[in-house]
Amino acid sequence: MTISWDEVDQISMNNQKHGRSLVQGRARGKVLHTDVPLSFWMGIDPQTGVVIDKHHPLSGVSVTGKILLLPGGRGSCSGSCGLVELIMSGYAPAALVLEAEDPILALGALLAAEIFGRSIPVVSVDPQLSRRLASMPSLAIEDSYIAYGEDEAERIELKPVSSGMPAL
Repeated sequence: MTISWDEVDQISMNNQKHGRSLVQGRARGKVLHTDVPLSFWMGIDPQTGVVIDKHHPLSGVSVTGKILLLPGGRGSCSGSCGLVELIMSGYAPAALVLEAEDPILALGALLAAEIFGRSIPVVSVDPQLSRRLASMPSLAIEDSYIAYGEDEAERIELKPVSSGMPAL
């Protein structure tokens, strides 16, 4: 029996159709995808939202207002500060969709919420779901799901983090 790649995608989507909400929130926007981790400290200009890391595939591209899909952050704990600066300047992505749970980036969103009352959703999905979502022109993130596809009719359930870092 031979199956197509679309059928493989459908099987994996049916078997693993959930993600985790690291920082809850709502966002809607165009998808901006990279398969290379990105530094939020010195990799993105916090006053413009433009990727300034000359070696990154998104160099010169603005992340502002986009649903940013990426494997995770790159660098040390200073990435939290970089994300806080982006949120406070108004040039942050609308949301982060990560392939791996990134406590540093989640911490940045949590700090911005707790200290300044402003934040963005941060969610994680497995790499197969990430690739599927990367092919979508836009996504909507609600507290408990990611909506995608025509009329945002397809959904991925987001389970809140129950241990370690609390979901906001």
